[in-house]
Amino acid sequence: MFEAEAVTSPDVFETLSLDEIDTMPPPSWRIDELVPANGLVLLYGRPGEHKTFIALDMVLRVAYGLDWHGKPTKRTGVLYIAGEGKFGIGQRIKGWRREHGLTGVDAPFRLLPVAVHMLDPASLEKLKRTIDQVRAAVDFEIGLVVIDTVSRSIPGEDENSQEAMSMFIDGCAAIQQHCNGTVIGIHHAGKDLDRGMRGSTVLLGGCDTSIRVAKDEATTVLSVEKQKDGEELDDLHFSMKVVDLTTGLGAEQSTLVPVLGTGATPVEEKRLSWHQIREIFQAIDEAWRAGSPWSAFPHARRKGRFAVDLISDQYGVSKREAETSITKWQQHGYLVTEAGKFHGKASGLRVVKYLEPDR
Repeated sequence: MFEAEAVTSPDVFETLSLDEIDTMPPPSWRIDELVPANGLVLLYGRPGEHKTFIALDMVLRVAYGLDWHGKPTKRTGVLYIAGEGKFGIGQRIKGWRREHGLTGVDAPFRLLPVAVHMLDPASLEKLKRTIDQVRAAVDFEIGLVVIDTVSRSIPGEDENSQEAMSMFIDGCAAIQQHCNGTVIGIHHAGKDLDRGMRGSTVLLGGCDTSIRVAKDEATTVLSVEKQKDGEELDDLHFSMKVVDLTTGLGAEQSTLVPVLGTGATPVEEKRLSWHQIREIFQAIDEAWRAGSPWSAFPHARRKGRFAVDLISDQYGVSKREAETSITKWQQHGYLVTEAGKFHGKASGLRVVKYLEPDR
């Protein structure tokens, strides 16, 4: 009698048994292994590093039911909140449709050309009603909501405030629940590029997926820095194709469309030896103590501190092998990225403990 009352009473939280946990379905994806079907995704990078082009390419392919560069997608409707204005976004969408032969072909996609204050309860309720209206208009579920950008959605708030970022995450959660879908927030990198996205660390902690977009010479690189429910992915390398939008009635116009490339192809399958790894850790430790730490982020390349280049050049391994090794060392707690008390407030890799010979 007591068990039945405990299960059915509205005064207790619902719990799951071991068997119920065992039969739970696996995580589902909007873009296979990249964008979850339910969650908060943050896609960030510096200004001019093509993050909006990448985001539009993702969600337009989902809206049209196309695969995303070889990755299966699950089609849904999209509401894109263009907080930084509709005109630039409009040109990019126009170019994307032209490049893919979809001019004049409709899809369940709508653009909201003003920012929505995600910390204001009244604005959130208005956004929910807007989503419902769009769902009825396109006759399709709206499973993706894009916020471009995070900063425009929290006007007057301090991005470094834990309280403000917690409220932003709560607002996104309310929209996720209303849509039974995913919110994608487009965000900026911080001034210290080695330290990731701008603002309070609450933002990184509260998201399900974090994707960094960075230009590396002529290539735009996507790096998945956090994937709560999936396997780690290799970096994705894109080139940007110029699409001519000139109509003959005015000035020349063009936009960019992402094209998947192969990235750096390893010349050989050489792996780091145990002795080389030991030397690398010693070098990382010495660089940290000297106040010029190695960094795991490509932005440090111009300062000669990018660990991938340093390892690849010195030990003759591919950049992919170097990057994979650094990632694994960080995941297993041997290395951390940390701010030090250095000139210029640099941050970088610090050795927490040395690997054992069997790594």
